[in-house]
Parts: sequence; C-alpha cells; structure tokens
Amino acid sequence: WNAWLSSDDADVKAAAVRIEKQAQEINALLATARDQARAVVATRDEAWGRVVPALAAWLDEAAAAAAASGRVGDITHAEEWLKDTSGEIRGERFAPVAERARRLWELMRQQSNVELEGLTLEGSGTQRRSELRVEVDGKPAQGLGVMSQGELHAIALCLFVPRATTAESPFRFMVIDDPVQSMDPARVDGLARLLESVAADRQVVVFTHDDRLPEAVRRLEITATILGVTRREGSVVEVRVEADPVMRAIADARALAFTDELPLEIARRTVPGFCRLAIEAACWEVVRRRRLLRGDSFVKVEESIAEAKTLTQLASLALYDEKDRGTDVLPRINREFGTEQGDAFKASNTGPHEGYTGDLKTLTQRTAALTAQLRKLK
Repeated sequence: WNAWLSSDDADVKAAAVRIEKQAQEINALLATARDQARAVVATRDEAWGRVVPALAAWLDEAAAAAAASGRVGDITHAEEWLKDTSGEIRGERFAPVAERARRLWELMRQQSNVELEGLTLEGSGTQRRSELRVEVDGKPAQGLGVMSQGELHAIALCLFVPRATTAESPFRFMVIDDPVQSMDPARVDGLARLLESVAADRQVVVFTHDDRLPEAVRRLEITATILGVTRREGSVVEVRVEADPVMRAIADARALAFTDELPLEIARRTVPGFCRLAIEAACWEVVRRRRLLRGDSFVKVEESIAEAKTLTQLASLALYDEKDRGTDVLPRINREFGTEQGDAFKASNTGPHEGYTGDLKTLTQRTAALTAQLRKLK
C-alpha cells in the first residue's frame, strides 16, 4: 500500500504498468487476509455459540434478581427479627426451668452465701451455654469462679432436675448416681428435701456410697426405701432392706448373742461393743435432730458431737444438750427409762473393755429398749 500510494513516477506509462502489477499483488494479499478473517470470525462464532445458552439463562436470572433486589433489605430485617424473637421465645420457654432451678437452689444451698439471682441461655449453634448470675454476700460474682466443688454439684443437680421432670418428658422416673459427692453436710439435708419433692410424682432411684444421705432421710422422716447392695465372694450380689444405724447395730449384737459359733470370751466383748454402737447412734440422732431443728449450723452440731469423747458425755449431750452432766446420766436413765436400761447402759460402756459376764441375749433386748427411749427425746 505504501509503495503504491507513495510512488512519484514521472513516466505515466511506467507508473501504469507498476500500478497494475502491484494491484494484482495487493488483491492476492487481500484475498488471503479475507480468508483468514473469515476463519477467525467462524471460530469466534463457534465459541460464542457455546456461551449463548448459559448467558441467556443468566440474563433471565439476573433480571429476576434485579427485580427482587429491593426485597433484600426486607429479608435481612426479617432474619434479624427472627433471631431476636427466637431468643425471646427460648427465654420464655426456659423461664419456668430457670425459676424452678432457682427455687431448688434455695432449698439446696442451706447455709451457703451464694445466691442464684438468674439463669439464662446464651449463645447460638454449638456455642450455646447456661449463664449463671450469682451474688456472694449481696455482691455480683462469677458463678463458676466462686463456688466450691460441692456447690457446683448442687447447682448442677438443680439445673438437671427441672429439665428431667418437665411435663413433656415421657419418663416417670429419675436415676441419680452419687449426688452427695463433695457436698457439705448442710447441703445433704437440702438434697434429701429436693429428692422428696421430685418423688411426689415419679420414682427416684439414688446410688450412693455416702451414709449421710440415708441418715438425713431418716432424720427428716422422709418416706423412702433404703436398700443395701453387697457383692459377696464370687460376685454374688446381695440386696437387702437396710436398717438404720441403731437397728443395724442391735441386729448385729443379737446375731452374735444367739450364735454358738463365736467363742463366749469374744462374744462377751463384741456384743457389748455393738450395743454401745447402737446407743451412740441413737444419741447422735437425737443431738442432730434437736440442734438442726433449732437452727444450729451443721458444722457446730458435728463439732459438739466430736467433743463428746466418751459414751457418758454423748448421752449427756442427748439427755441435757450439754456434755458435762455425766453424773446425771445414769440416774436419769434409771428414773425415766428403768433400772434394766440403766444396767444396759453401764454394760455397754464397760463391757467392750472388761467383758460382760451377764446374759448377752438379755443385754441386747435391754439395749434395744434403751435406744428406743433415747430416740424419742426432743
């Protein structure tokens, strides 16, 4: 093109020949370029043809999305409303559970200075949790940070019971394994009362190795069946109705008094020993019941019992609510319960050390009568 257009030939004839020749060359080059262009266009048409259906479909969806884009704000607002409302609904549904948990804690906490002010469900998805709002001595505190292990077990039980006893639950029973673990003595009474309330409309089964719960159940006169489970040799499991400590000691004393397999010399020491255990258990029962009912703390009650080092001091504590009136114990037993019970008291006091020379069967009978009278003390 440049050679053709820029030529300055002076000879017109020569220029005409050159132009004709160059025109043929240009025509050939243009034919090649035209064929190449057609091939490129055909290739692009083929590629574009594969995209057209998808693009057409996308255009339809884009048009619909553009038309609906005005509703995105409404949907976002609706999602936020649903999230807030579902939290409120969950809170309303959980409120009765939280309130009952708070009441149960009031029953369980006894002399604890930790007050449960509120319980809510927080978080969402896999991050859900129960949030405890507590006060210690009237000041807000972090629940899990200020509670002892026994208090944590107690609060966990207070949370478990309302959920396990909802009206929607198909189960009419509840099984709890060793709830007394790490609990302070004061909370065991609360636990007994809690289980009594649950047992009003369902069966409650409790497994425990701790004798404090059975003791509290007996002292509080809560209706319950206490079973002792013992695994004998060869993994033979024995289940029997468990007597209270007083009656258990009397039964053991009677069994030894009536057996012929135990040497008499040994029986004269062991039978009075079991009789003494029965009297001690009766006195413990009286002291605990009396002092706890008048509002003494469990710690003080147990300290007073521990300070009574002898059977006479313990009996003085049961009879007179003070341990230092030992000289008045036997006269009062003889006067109010009978001299036979007085003799049983003396034999139980000295027999384990010196051996009892009287009739062992009679001793167990008189001890049973004495403990029965002691347990009636107010």
